[in-house]
Amino acid sequence: MPHAAVSDFPPPADAPVPPHRSPISIGGLAIVYLCLMVLLASTVIAALFPLGAIGLVIALSIAAVKSILVILYFMHVRFSSRVTWLFVTAGFLWLSIMFSLTFSEYLGRSGLTRAQPLSTEYLHTPHQGPAPHQD
Repeated sequence: MPHAAVSDFPPPADAPVPPHRSPISIGGLAIVYLCLMVLLASTVIAALFPLGAIGLVIALSIAAVKSILVILYFMHVRFSSRVTWLFVTAGFLWLSIMFSLTFSEYLGRSGLTRAQPLSTEYLHTPHQGPAPHQD
């Protein structure tokens, strides 16, 4: 009967846990953080100007870059396996499908706009119920 190696057994419950080593240094995380702060400032500055419809495109582009930085570096996806990359890509694909469907539905609306509230004419018409019962 072969003998089990020492590493085949789980460590005891009171064994010290080795420290977690991040695949990116503190300096690298600080650079990513500074990039996020610059992108935040650019979002605020872009919101101050009346850019019209292009303002939405600018804001969404900046938000996409910020989310990619957070996912890649703070969530350690950049240093993960291919399976993690596959699921992250699938999530972004699904998010883009949902955004495109939502925006196409919103742009396709023609009956209602924010400037036109719902009509309240039905509140002012007399009620035409059944005739009262007479004995």
